Parts: sequence; C-alpha cells; structure tokens
Amino acid sequence: MPHDDHHHDHERHGHSAAGHSHAPKQFGTAFAIGTVLNLGLVIAQVVFGLAAHSMALLLAWGAAWLGQRLPSSRRTDGWGRGTILAALVNAVVLLISVGAIGLEALHRLQNPGPIVGPLVVAVGLGDAVSLAMDGVPAQSDHADVHRYLSGLDGVEEVHDLPIWGLSTTHIALTAHLVRGADADDQALIRAAVHGLHARFGIDHATVQVETGARAAACRLRSAAVV
Repeated sequence: MPHDDHHHDHERHGHSAAGHSHAPKQFGTAFAIGTVLNLGLVIAQVVFGLAAHSMALLLAWGAAWLGQRLPSSRRTDGWGRGTILAALVNAVVLLISVGAIGLEALHRLQNPGPIVGPLVVAVGLGDAVSLAMDGVPAQSDHADVHRYLSGLDGVEEVHDLPIWGLSTTHIALTAHLVRGADADDQALIRAAVHGLHARFGIDHATVQVETGARAAACRLRSAAVV
C-alpha cells in the first residue's frame, strides 16, 4: 500500500507540472489585429507629433516603441515602464521651458527695450476716438465704397452712406440705392451685400432700395448727408 501511495503521488505531481503550460500554439487573428493597431498608433503619433511640433507626442511614440520590445535577461519585464519615463521627461522639459520664459520676462522688466511711447499712445488714442465717434475705419475708403455701389447694374444714385466700426474687427454700413425702373430690388440687395463683404470686408450692411419718386421725398438725399 505505501508503494502504491508513492506511485500515485508522483502521478499527481507530474500532472500538476504539465498543467502549467497554457501558452497557445499560435496567436492567430487577435495577434495580427493587435499588431496592426499598435503600428497604426505609433505611425499616427509620429506624423501628428512632427506636424504639430509636439515633443509630447514624439515622446509618447518613443515610449510605445520601447513598450513593444521583448523582455531580456537584463530586463525581465521588458520596457513597459517607458511611458512613465516619457511622462517624466515631458514634465522636465515643460519645467525648463517655463523657467526660461520666466527668466526672460525678468530680464525684460529689468532691461526694457526702447519703445516709442508717444507714437504708440497717439496711434492707440487716434483709433479709440475714431471708433467711439463712429468714424470710418482706416481700412475702408468711403469714396471707393460709394464708387462701387454706384457702378452696380440698375443703380442710378447712392445717398446716405454712413460707414462705421462696430468693433476693431467688424465694419457696418447703411446705404440708400436709387434703382432704375427695370431693376430687381432683391437681386440688387444681394449683389450689393455680397460685393461689400468680398471687396471691403464690410460684414454688416443694411441696404435700402428706392425708386426715383421715393428718393425725391427722402430727407436723407441731401448733399449735406454723407
């Protein structure tokens, strides 16, 4: 009986040792898909990192590349912790960059460069006053706008043409266009608005179309009204 027990014990141990081998004979489709996805990720990180001049993306690519390296006798767990190293390097680079910017700012404060103060103040004051008083913006020429509108097909006269800035980037305009008898009001308005935006950057245009009879009674037709 003891001999039999010893024999069975060896069988159990032998079966247990054989049971630890769970590696598949082939990886198949899952391995191929994983390889393609990893390769695609690496390529995307390199392309977008170079396009955006992003050191962080390039470091991420390097970490991903290291992570795919097989374990060795020197590094039995592979290079999977490369992502931590990439994050550390990225943080160091950011700290150095912020420090350099801070030092340059202090240097500029202690040794400011020459600035033509009166000229800067005068230009900024001249623009602020013009905007506050609804002056014609510097990038718009009243005579050119009047000439353009007068040259549209079907337009016989242009009057009451104020142009002013809504802000430093947006320009507004209103205009009275006297049309000929055969002109189409809506087509004329569309053409005027489109041309004002394309040619002069005027993006807020209000155009009123009048017949000759109505224009005769318009109090804004006076030559004193620009």
